[in-house]
Amino acid sequence: NIPTVCMQSFDLDFPLGLTSYITASELGSYLAQYADHFDLRRLIRFGSRVTGVRPVKSEEEDCAGESAWEVSWDASSSDQQGGDASAQSEEFEAVVVASGHYEFPYRPEIPGQSDWLASSSERQVVHAISYDDPDEFSGRSVLVVGGRSSG
Repeated sequence: NIPTVCMQSFDLDFPLGLTSYITASELGSYLAQYADHFDLRRLIRFGSRVTGVRPVKSEEEDCAGESAWEVSWDASSSDQQGGDASAQSEEFEAVVVASGHYEFPYRPEIPGQSDWLASSSERQVVHAISYDDPDEFSGRSVLVVGGRSSG
């Protein structure tokens, strides 16, 4: 998660009143608003499975800004008018791969962590994804490890 000022698109601001770090639901609402604002839903293929992506142009053409990609997918019956899934293919100028890399938090075991946790039932290790309320830690000693954006 990163601050909204870093995350929002240059051509559509987040709604006023949101906190700097928003929830997944708020981000989803922003993306839906973006799609509606720019009439993009007609271009989205929901419920489809991408089966292939390959460059159409040469590396030289790509470096010159003439990118093109052929994307193949199996269209779901919701994309078809009452039909079954079928193979589709189309050419695009760009491809975004959103694999969900940050969907699950990374929690490496720190040397000595198990012994430290076992020495007191009040000790805990919490990932930023589970942190919502500072009151939970009021009056306690807290060590923050890390400094990157986290999911």
